[in-house]
Amino acid sequence: MADRQRELLENEDARFYAIDKFNTGLASIATTENVEKTVLSFSLPSTSSLFLNLSLQAKREVDAIDIQMCFKKHHEGQGTYPDDHKLLFDFFELMISQVIFSFSAIEAFANISIPNDYIYRVKRSDKKFIEEYDKDQIERHVTLDNKLDKILPTIFNVKTPCGTKSWDNFQNVKKLRDRLIHLKSSDTTASGPEIKTIWGDLIRNKKVDFVKHAHQIVGHYIDKKEGFRWHKKFPY
Repeated sequence: MADRQRELLENEDARFYAIDKFNTGLASIATTENVEKTVLSFSLPSTSSLFLNLSLQAKREVDAIDIQMCFKKHHEGQGTYPDDHKLLFDFFELMISQVIFSFSAIEAFANISIPNDYIYRVKRSDKKFIEEYDKDQIERHVTLDNKLDKILPTIFNVKTPCGTKSWDNFQNVKKLRDRLIHLKSSDTTASGPEIKTIWGDLIRNKKVDFVKHAHQIVGHYIDKKEGFRWHKKFPY
C-alpha cells in the first residue's frame, strides 16, 4: 500500500500547498467555492509555487530572445534602434513578469509561514517601549526584509540569511521590483544615455536568474525541513 501511495503522490501536481499520504490514500488541504450556484471543491495551491512557475515561464521566454536582434544599427550618425518595437516590448513585459512574480513568491512564503498566534516584539525607535505585532499586523506593517531577517529565522529555527549570497540576490530582486512598482518620471520622459531608466535596467539584467534567487532565499528556511513538496520539486 505504501508503494501505491507513493505512486499516487508522485503523479500529483507539484504545486499543491499541502498533500501527503493519509490512511490508504492521499489527503490535501482543500477549499470550497460557490460559483454561479455551483459549489466547487478543490485542493489549495501553494501561492509561492504559482508565482515561481509564472516567473520561470517568463524567464524561459526571455532566454529565447536575442536582445541584439531587437536593435538595428542604422547609417552613421543615425544610431542603433529597432525598426519594429514589438519584440523589445515583449521582452519588457516578460522581464517585468519575471521580477515581480519572483518577489511575490518570496513575499507570499513569508506571510504564509507566520503562525496565527505569533507575536513579533521590537523596541520602538525611541527605545522607551516594546511594540507588539500580531500576524495580521506583521503582514501589513513589517517590511519583507525584517520578516526574512528577524521573524522567519525564529519560526524555522535557522540563522538569518542576512550577509549570505542568497540575501544579496534577494536584495537585487527587491531593488528591481521596487523600481518597477515605483516608477520615476525619468522612466517616461525622453533622456540620454547618462540617465539610467528602468528600461535600461531591464535590458542590463537580462541574464540574471531572478526566479532562481527567489527559490534559493525561500530554501534557506525549508531546504532541510520535512514537507514543502512544492519547493523541492521546483522547477515543474
